[in-house]
Amino acid sequence: MIQLAQFGAIVRYETIMHWRRRGWLGVVLGLIAMPIILLLVFGDAAEAQRLWAAASGLPTQTLSELNTITVTMYTAMPLYVITLLMIPVLAAEVIPHDRQVKVRELLDGLPISTGIYLAGKLFGYWLSVAIGSGAAMLIVGVTLYLLKGAFAFGDYISLWVEMILGIGLINSGLSLLLAAGQPTRRRALTIGIVFVVMCMFGNLGEQSRQYNTVVAYLNPGRPVITGYLLLSKWIPESILHVSRQDMYGAIFVGLLQVAVVGLIVGLWMRRSTARD
Repeated sequence: MIQLAQFGAIVRYETIMHWRRRGWLGVVLGLIAMPIILLLVFGDAAEAQRLWAAASGLPTQTLSELNTITVTMYTAMPLYVITLLMIPVLAAEVIPHDRQVKVRELLDGLPISTGIYLAGKLFGYWLSVAIGSGAAMLIVGVTLYLLKGAFAFGDYISLWVEMILGIGLINSGLSLLLAAGQPTRRRALTIGIVFVVMCMFGNLGEQSRQYNTVVAYLNPGRPVITGYLLLSKWIPESILHVSRQDMYGAIFVGLLQVAVVGLIVGLWMRRSTARD
């Protein structure tokens, strides 16, 4: 019970601290603004297609499907950019920030295990991502509904959940853990930036290959997830060679990666603390 209370306190503290940082608020505003701006700027062709379909007397379900394709297309790309490149960078400074504000010294004087500390930091950041992306998803969904009309909310919600979970949470967890031992926020941010650059090139490099390989599943660029979410609506699965089951498998592998890296980092931090 004591460990659970400690874990809950760290998660609560971390969540509150994230919402006081300008960087995280900027990410949430980007999640809200980018899909709406893209649709307003580049959505004329899709709107013309929808109006033509309506004038042709196509069924309401067909019009909704056209709207769904338009909405998911202009939502998927901003989500891809923010979850792959921005959310993991901000995660890198989470633990070094404690040293900068002298919180880590206070926590070291308390009977809190390294595992509880790391888990609290990780889940606190994940909770912040879930709250921010959930709010953005609702605001964007309502706005696009008012702008474009009815669309399949189930497909829209699943896109957000799968992109945030499969890329945003997993890669931010890896970035947070990989930078956990850095003494300053600057060095931690450097590691976070290097990590996301590697993810970007890994993702782009794997897109031209087969998705159902061990390398593709382990690739931190998450090409299996992005390949399915970004391309499956326009390219048949028989040609794309990636399915929803493949995507779920890649998410599971990513969560295993976070667990393994967390275990290694936790043991290393515990040994470092014992030496000190």
